[in-house]
Amino acid sequence: MLSEKFVLTVSRLVMPIGFAVENLVARMLLMWYAFDRFVGVDKAPIMFSQGEVIGVDATFDADGEVPIGCGQGRFGTEHPAISVAKELGIQDNAELLPLLGFLKNGTGSELRLQVLFKSVRRKVNGDPKTCIQVMSIFIDAIIMNARYNPVACQKELSLEEVFQGLIKRKKFTDKRACAHLQKQIELSLANSKDVTELNHVLMALFRRRDKTVTTADVPLYKEADILEWMEFVLTAYYQQQIDFGKALEEVRDLEPVMVPTLIGKSRFKMKLITVSSENDQVAKAARSLGADIVLHREPMSLRRHISFGPVRGLSSQNLAKMIEWMEVPKKMKSRVKWADLGSFDKSRGITWWHVDRNGNLHNGTKYRPQPESMIADSSIVDAIQHAFHFEELKFWCNHPDRKIRISARTEGKKQLALPQPNGNNGNGNGHHEVAGINAVATAFDKALESKAVRDVVKDVKPKRRVSKGDKVVSRA
Repeated sequence: MLSEKFVLTVSRLVMPIGFAVENLVARMLLMWYAFDRFVGVDKAPIMFSQGEVIGVDATFDADGEVPIGCGQGRFGTEHPAISVAKELGIQDNAELLPLLGFLKNGTGSELRLQVLFKSVRRKVNGDPKTCIQVMSIFIDAIIMNARYNPVACQKELSLEEVFQGLIKRKKFTDKRACAHLQKQIELSLANSKDVTELNHVLMALFRRRDKTVTTADVPLYKEADILEWMEFVLTAYYQQQIDFGKALEEVRDLEPVMVPTLIGKSRFKMKLITVSSENDQVAKAARSLGADIVLHREPMSLRRHISFGPVRGLSSQNLAKMIEWMEVPKKMKSRVKWADLGSFDKSRGITWWHVDRNGNLHNGTKYRPQPESMIADSSIVDAIQHAFHFEELKFWCNHPDRKIRISARTEGKKQLALPQPNGNNGNGNGHHEVAGINAVATAFDKALESKAVRDVVKDVKPKRRVSKGDKVVSRA
């Protein structure tokens, strides 16, 4: 916990380029509860980093920098909002318990802010400024409503009424997308105790001051603004559903490749779909049709993404090792240890691939541009077909063109780091827990759907010290 005498003049905030709602909650908590200790936090520009920040609190404080969810620093953890609350001693504040709890363990509709955020980032086409503004207003309303419990405004509109108003204005005309959005609105209404649900946010925006302060029956925020914000986020979600429908048509008739799989004592075959498309929804669409693994190539950028469905006990660690081994220059292959592969760090110079926190592999993303990998799709498919079964993996390693050695000290399955059930799979959010992947996972690119971030503030120059292995690419 910060000392009572701690005061810092903030020159800028640093967030990962793939930042999420929780990063904005952390920022809002500093603005609400520590504006007098983090002076200027409400006006400080946000700089986005592709890599982990490097440094300690003393170094950051000397420069007036506050990293949020970037891997180091007092707020650099995976759950920066929780870190901020603990450092400020407000983690047990009654008005914050619902927000912090649902951020960490929330389930419900796809209109809760943690999920809706992805659609909104996608809508703004790479410029995070509008997304940050609207989401920050929503978070501000959540905290204000919980802390002061203002009275209801008689003119309050429900989420269903806002939705029907947009339909009447012909903002939403696709029947399939509208039906899906209608279902999510109903789920949001049913889960209104979750303060991150859009229905609860709308209610918080329509609160008004107590009658002892004013007799005017008007919300704290202007009704026109509230409706504009709701249209902005609902339109973003609607457009994503339109693109998802198009993606379904792209992948529906693709023939899957069967992948032999051994997890613990369970033997089965996973379905691998390979697709070339500029539509960022194809992987999600393929998984909705039963694909377990999706190899997605973007034709224009030639980036590749390997993503996984919620297969219990699955780990992509061996596949990451295989891909890095294929990328290592021929003259270095004989000196590479299998146990050291899979992290894509600078020691071997293979940095254009990375593994995200869900175990998915990316050869760059729209968030994190990287050089094209020269590995052929057919070689990647071959690696996937051998990555998830001990005998298949051993066959791949022993191929005459590879002859990957296993050390005598760590023989067999242990050395090959085979996936094993870990008992914690299935987190309720459509992602699988990844056994043993922590050693190679990084905190970037939570949302594959989102667009690349571009500079929005011109006069803040990044410091080279801030990022680990990657230069800072954007500021806001």
